Amino acid sequence: MQFFSVKLAALASAILVSLVPTDPAQAGLFEEEPVEQSQVTAVAEPYGDPDNRQYNLLVIEQIPGQQTCWQESGSSPVTVEPLLRTFDFTGHCRRSTDSNGYSIRIDGQDLGLDYILRIVKNNGNLVLLATPRGVSNLPEIVVGRSNGFEEGKFIKLTLNPGWQFTRRTYQGKPLGHYYLSNSHNNTTTEPGVNSPTNPVVPGVNPPTSPAPGVNPPANPLPDLTFPTNSVPGANSQTPQFFPSTPL
Repeated sequence: MQFFSVKLAALASAILVSLVPTDPAQAGLFEEEPVEQSQVTAVAEPYGDPDNRQYNLLVIEQIPGQQTCWQESGSSPVTVEPLLRTFDFTGHCRRSTDSNGYSIRIDGQDLGLDYILRIVKNNGNLVLLATPRGVSNLPEIVVGRSNGFEEGKFIKLTLNPGWQFTRRTYQGKPLGHYYLSNSHNNTTTEPGVNSPTNPVVPGVNPPTSPAPGVNPPANPLPDLTFPTNSVPGANSQTPQFFPSTPL
């Protein structure tokens, strides 16, 4: 009888797991919820040699009432001291460092499989771009900029008007993933951004060459007109509910 109960419990667990989609983004099950904008910041994190300096997007969130996660100073640009590197920030801060932890969302559509966020240097600024993955006629979109530059420093990125941070949710539960979210009507056109990989990267004109090191989506979108009842792409991952342990 005990053996039968164990088998029955295992069968029930298997059925329950099978009901959870392995790619909820494709099923249109990812939603978003607002976050307090003053508690989240986008930072350009430097890496590499000075002769070949590059920058990675770092998103940091301050948990209210806890130890300070970062400190800002200066203007044009605003430099950032990532204080969370100096202590165990568990329970104090949350951070995301790559596309597993952040993506863009436009008009309610999760575009994590169609775009990758990257930072390029241009005319004394660091520019945060959403770049199409692989060969695609999708445009590059300017999401934010540093409003100045200082070599080798962590630099704050200011999001363009209409852009804000939100949190990804799955069936009403918050996840450890941030959206840089906007509506199509608020997506700005900002020409004149030069990219190391694309000779000219205007705000919404198609790139002349693909971003390096990424594979094209199976079904690239033809333009930035998004259907209202479909989700063209998002990062495929098993949901990891939040909060559990900070990222």
